Amino acid sequence: MDLRLKFNEDETNYDCFRPTYPDELFRDIIDYSSINGESNSLEIGIGTGQATKPILQTGCSVTAIELGDKLSNFVKNKFRKHSNFNVINTDFMTLPIKSNSYDLVYCATAFHWLPLEEGYRKVNDILKSGSTIALFWNHPFLNSSGACHKLKRCLSRKLLNWRDEVKSMISLKEFVRMVSVQEETISSYITEGKIIPDRVIETGFRNFYFFNEDTIKVMLKNLNGI
Repeated sequence: MDLRLKFNEDETNYDCFRPTYPDELFRDIIDYSSINGESNSLEIGIGTGQATKPILQTGCSVTAIELGDKLSNFVKNKFRKHSNFNVINTDFMTLPIKSNSYDLVYCATAFHWLPLEEGYRKVNDILKSGSTIALFWNHPFLNSSGACHKLKRCLSRKLLNWRDEVKSMISLKEFVRMVSVQEETISSYITEGKIIPDRVIETGFRNFYFFNEDTIKVMLKNLNGI
């Protein structure tokens, strides 16, 4: 099996547990590249789109390349309201792309899956002169010390336990897809105490919220009154 397709097996949980990226990172990329509503951007290996929305919000056109069919369909639905978004389900290295086409090419925690020399060469070819490449990764653990390895093992055990515990519950991501409300709005309601999750999982870098089906039914009735 192609290991690059491992994340394609369970796109919902992958989206739920995959860490996001700091706002400062996107501000730096956007400021440095000077992308705007007239720009064209390409995202390599979009996954479930953890690095996509800030770029879309600049108004630029975003074309995403994703090898996994389930992941491609996931982001197609996730960003369906954005007319400046398009996803192509294929391998970046085999896709014919016109030279000198993009103002920004970026890749979040995925470029290491490409043959690096050929990958850099292709990116250089499709970028316009003076344009920007942005490659970045999530590294939750800063070193390989013994304490760090113990923390990794502890966190992995907790995540596995939590996953079993919440497998019959509805995640925040799934809840957002059930209503016509942005995830940021629902998250603010949770912070303000207007919506109370049935289960909160704290990982140290991000909180995950889960709801029982009965709770969701009540919230769907009351959401318009918030």
